[in-house]
Amino acid sequence: MRISVAIAALLLSSPAFAESTNSCADASERAQKLVDERRLLEAKTAFRSCAQSACPAAISADCQSRLDELKKTTPSIIVRVKDKDGDVASGVVTLDGANIGVIDGQSVDVDPGTHKIHIQLPDTRTFDRQVIVAPGEHSRPVTFDTQQTQTQTQTQTQTQTLTPTPTQTHWTTMRTAGFVTIIIGATAFASAFVPQILAFIDHSNASNLQRRANAASSGSCPSLNGVSANSDCASAISYEGQSSASQSAAIALFITGAVVAITGVVLFVVGDNEPTHVAIRPLLGPSFAGLGVSGAF
Repeated sequence: MRISVAIAALLLSSPAFAESTNSCADASERAQKLVDERRLLEAKTAFRSCAQSACPAAISADCQSRLDELKKTTPSIIVRVKDKDGDVASGVVTLDGANIGVIDGQSVDVDPGTHKIHIQLPDTRTFDRQVIVAPGEHSRPVTFDTQQTQTQTQTQTQTQTLTPTPTQTHWTTMRTAGFVTIIIGATAFASAFVPQILAFIDHSNASNLQRRANAASSGSCPSLNGVSANSDCASAISYEGQSSASQSAAIALFITGAVVAITGVVLFVVGDNEPTHVAIRPLLGPSFAGLGVSGAF
């Protein structure tokens, strides 16, 4: 009777035992994978789950052994804040964006690698630091010196204040006037080609009419100051006058355009950074009158 009961109990417990074995083995495998990924804090939790007495003895002993080794390699830090009166005993500590408590001198386990530590004191001052922690580095002190940080901040502020601001190029009134003057001068210079072309056409027409008149009368047209009865000669004289007038206009436009454009270039260059202050005053004298221009350029 007792043998039958023992066999029945063994048969009933076999599925539960197999399920427990698989769960413990999975936890051990997951813990080792976390160690390879340098996620030691999560790996410690996984090793604790498979080191329990509910797991098979072989798995439990292996997980406990690895957990003991992991405790030796898991690094930790101690956050401290120093003020002018000594250690600061109050303030919130944030590690990688997660609140880990207050400044109490306790050692905090962390994964190996880079971490960002943020401190917020009751007086609203905040401090930040980035640290790199190596495996096996236990109780590493991470100290925030508020006095040194404040001095560095003041020095940076003074340096920024003493550093001269680079001179910026402004589009001043003088530069605007120079730019407009350049355009006017260039336009006048370019427009001089129109009367020059007209002068060439008029001169060509006058030459053709004079040759035709000479051929018809076997002579030459009278002086340009005279009046000719020959209509071709009269037209030739008129064309020559128009050509001369167009030529004079072209020369005047060439010279005026060049002078105005050069003046515009000078105004544009000189008026680079400083604003223009120009004053126009009448000039009167015993034998002259005009306008005078003065100012800062």
